[in-house]
Amino acid sequence: MTVILEYREILSTGIKKIDDQHKKLYQLINDLFTACVNGYDKEMISTILSDLAEYIDVHFKDEEDIMQSVGYSDFLIHKSEHDKFYSLVVGILKEYELTGVTDNLINDTKKLLVDWLLSHLNHFDKKLAIFIKSQ
Repeated sequence: MTVILEYREILSTGIKKIDDQHKKLYQLINDLFTACVNGYDKEMISTILSDLAEYIDVHFKDEEDIMQSVGYSDFLIHKSEHDKFYSLVVGILKEYELTGVTDNLINDTKKLLVDWLLSHLNHFDKKLAIFIKSQ
């Protein structure tokens, strides 16, 4: 299996549900790139992309529920980041359906998923965790 992302404890928020979901996101992203690199058929890659989009949606909703339950002051900013990212992932899925796997799509997707996720975890999710722990 090709490992694009390796979850490291330094990324942990200390909130078990969120951390477990982040680990699952890493697994799905790695599954996607393994499928692309190994030339899996279009149906399999489409399924993995759909599963990834669905799981991102579930994760974001769970995280947003947590934010609302604790009265998180930056909820709207954080949710806006989620909404933008989800739209990008749906765009990748649509592009894949049109073009199939191309080197550009793989590279663009890798950059988007990896860069965004690391940035989001380190900035937005850690800020949320600090807020929750201070309550």
